[in-house]
Amino acid sequence: MAKFLFATLFASISLFGEVSTMKEIHEYVEDFTAKDLVIFDIDGVLLQGTEASFQMGSLKAHRHIAKEILKDFSADQKYRLLNLMVISSGSTPVDEGALPLFQDLRERNIRAMALTAGMTGPLAHVPNMERWKLGRLQGAGIDFSKTAPRKEPLTFSALPTYNGNHTVFLEGILFVNGPNVSKGDALTAFLPTLSELPERIVFVDDRKGNLESVSTALKEHYPQIAYRGFHFVKESGEIAPPEEFRAKWSELAEKVR
Repeated sequence: MAKFLFATLFASISLFGEVSTMKEIHEYVEDFTAKDLVIFDIDGVLLQGTEASFQMGSLKAHRHIAKEILKDFSADQKYRLLNLMVISSGSTPVDEGALPLFQDLRERNIRAMALTAGMTGPLAHVPNMERWKLGRLQGAGIDFSKTAPRKEPLTFSALPTYNGNHTVFLEGILFVNGPNVSKGDALTAFLPTLSELPERIVFVDDRKGNLESVSTALKEHYPQIAYRGFHFVKESGEIAPPEEFRAKWSELAEKVR
């Protein structure tokens, strides 16, 4: 009964909040313990491309151009394009406040992991997307293997495959493979593999749809877990000129037509 009341109070504050810095997340989880779980999206939250045309600020400024280029694309083509975009430039941290946050979580033995949507297996010049993304994170000083809620890798063969590959968990990151698996589906498939379910979950993502999918899945499968989603809206970096934006996006679009 006490846990139910605690979860109800936690959720009643606001299911989704909006933040623009990791400092805000750091302050929110000050009272978290080893019984809780903090989850981060990667692209757009922890890392972004060094190419200005692929950063969120440029996309928002030139959304009409992107829509024009992608107007005849299928959902599968759009998905492949977004994955190509991730590997088509270098990576840079979105917010320098992430490193002190992760250090604090590790020192307090609070479980933390990443939940990222993106292809697994090979793509273009990258032989393994999971290892590639792990390398980019570690290059930025972020290592979820040290705070992961479980250490052993997992392959989720019960979830739909995409391009012959599965959703996998590796070194603290749950890689959600393909447009037919939601982050909510992947997370609720992952939670039963833990030795102890979290009492509270905080999830930080730059897409509201992902926050909602996790909320819906937890309500259905784990209503006892208190959930709070944070929509991360920080826009950093320069905004590409419209001509440059069009050229970069058109170049990628040609690769998936």
